[in-house]
Amino acid sequence: MPEGENVWEWFGFRKNPYDFLPLAVNKEDRALFVGRDAELPRLVAPIESDAGGVTVVEGRAGVGKTSFVNVVQYDRWQSKSCLPSFQVLQVLPNTDPIGFVLSAFSTCMGSLELSNPRAADGDPYLKAGKAMVTQMLNSGWSFSGGLGVGLLGGQGGAGKTAAPSSPLLPAMPSILNTAGKWFDAASKLGWSKFIIPVNNLDMLDDESAANFMNVVRDYMITFAKKGVWWVLIAKEGFVHALENRAHRVSEILTGPPVKLNPLSLDEVKKAIDVRASKYGKGGAKAPVPDEIVSWLYKLSDGEVRAIFKKLTDMIFEYHATVPSAKTITGTAARNILIGEARRRIEGLNIQTNWIRVLERMVSKMKVYQGEFKDYNFNSQPAFRHALEKLCYFDLVRRKEAGREVMYLPTADTNLAFQKVNGSAA
Repeated sequence: MPEGENVWEWFGFRKNPYDFLPLAVNKEDRALFVGRDAELPRLVAPIESDAGGVTVVEGRAGVGKTSFVNVVQYDRWQSKSCLPSFQVLQVLPNTDPIGFVLSAFSTCMGSLELSNPRAADGDPYLKAGKAMVTQMLNSGWSFSGGLGVGLLGGQGGAGKTAAPSSPLLPAMPSILNTAGKWFDAASKLGWSKFIIPVNNLDMLDDESAANFMNVVRDYMITFAKKGVWWVLIAKEGFVHALENRAHRVSEILTGPPVKLNPLSLDEVKKAIDVRASKYGKGGAKAPVPDEIVSWLYKLSDGEVRAIFKKLTDMIFEYHATVPSAKTITGTAARNILIGEARRRIEGLNIQTNWIRVLERMVSKMKVYQGEFKDYNFNSQPAFRHALEKLCYFDLVRRKEAGREVMYLPTADTNLAFQKVNGSAA
């Protein structure tokens, strides 16, 4: 390949056919979406039926929750029933709850301005809302966090009874009043509903997420009464955790959670075909052999983001090694994928006994906390700590089935302890 040329162009594509980033709220990305025919109506129904509310989309990390929500946003936007969020609203361990609410309001404002660029020029309430947000930004206020207000359990340094300490708390009645008038004015322009997805809730432990939701509950209700649909994007079992730890929050949810399981292997392959067809030039075919996609699907337990990410990284590595090649053999692909996974684990400098846990987990496929003696740990808490740290490194994932908790290997762990022929190392 000539120096400086686009790698995807070399393989015959305008763009990466294995793009692992979430689909955006636009026409091009909507055309790439496959599957979820049964789940789409479950999210659309409450949004179309009620003026506002709070609902939940649950699923494992990497199964496509954000893309799913963005597709619903795009469809509702095209039907003129709701304005979507074009910015990602994320919850982090140090997110200030009141700053979070203001960030949500700013997101709605940005969506309206993209849809009606000069909407605020002729309405005093739209102007007032914009002026309020601008003033806070100019004062150096960070909407997304950084205050460490101690609301989020152990991660924030305080217990679950901690009270909000945001410096904006005394101003909230005035802020909510201004926001309410802004939403009323937006409704007169034809936009009576806004969708606000809340991402990264699956990055918080159950106690932290419950504490955060308890604090923002009433603010969410206030916005919902003005036409806001909060879509909480969360891990499996999130609603169950709220029912146990934050009943005041679970009782305001509209409908049961929309649960997303991994796409089927056929759907993952179809997603690749759709991208290859859209981005390929002159009938170019997806460069990775079909057998590798099937292999990664099995090793990742259907996690589409992990599959696409590993295929992307593998192609760049392969191209750097064999720059003149335009096809990738199955053997070469397996060697690169296994090698990259092993290098990643080696780079984490994990304790030797933790490595042994990973090795055995690949052959057993699941581990329980109560098996600590089998893994030469002195106590169950010590074993649980090791497993949770391995979850943090994305080498293990935690799965709850009723009251039973098990730990399963992720794609990197399965890859790292595989031989090239696919058998355990």
